[in-house]
Amino acid sequence: MNVPDIYRKIADRKDFISTGLAHVAPVLPRVRVEVPTGVTSADPAADVDTQPLVAVLARLAPAMAVVLGVIQSLFVRLPFSSDDAVSYLDVADAYRQHHWRAALNGYWSPLYSWILAAAGSIVRPSPLGEMVMLRVVNLVLFLMALAVFGHFLRRLRDQDQVHRTARGGMGDTAWRIPSAVWAIMGYAAFTYASLQWIGVGSDTPDMLTAALVFLSGSIVVSARRGERPYAHQAALGVVGGLAYLS
Repeated sequence: MNVPDIYRKIADRKDFISTGLAHVAPVLPRVRVEVPTGVTSADPAADVDTQPLVAVLARLAPAMAVVLGVIQSLFVRLPFSSDDAVSYLDVADAYRQHHWRAALNGYWSPLYSWILAAAGSIVRPSPLGEMVMLRVVNLVLFLMALAVFGHFLRRLRDQDQVHRTARGGMGDTAWRIPSAVWAIMGYAAFTYASLQWIGVGSDTPDMLTAALVFLSGSIVVSARRGERPYAHQAALGVVGGLAYLS
């Protein structure tokens, strides 16, 4: 069989297939695929963000952290968790009463005592009320750490999206972390670490230090954009100094 005969047979088979499809196509059912508005199949992360259950969990994650923190502060035992609390309260009283020789020392971190001294000046608690005041201060520090962590998480998520957009390419969309997953996993990790490893009932400045570390991380991530570098450097120095004092 020569080459022209081969081409002729191929052409005959194409005509046969085209004719057969023309007769069969009207009989086949028509399937219509609808894609939700604002969601493209090329971006799996967007599909995850639009799931109702996932979106609700992402919105409730910070509120659940607040509820768990309040519950722990209510059910933690009232006596101090360690003898350090007595020392921090004594140093706070020394600052409040201007006993500088007792207040200034090289062992106890001053920032936590300053906060307790400010709270004591406002509340004027009794000796028994100092334990309640300490729990309230720790709860406020937990809420402050939660707010700072939320800011850090948003900055980190935005920086990740900017980085992937700068790289370009459709292949990166399959690896983009959905915004809802950022919120759920981030706040879950924060809640476990802050309540299990530190705890609202811990009478130490650890929660304050954690909040300052999260704030430092937020400043570092924001500085990567290159906007106002000197302001970020100054802010990082101030926050680092406060973390040292805590």
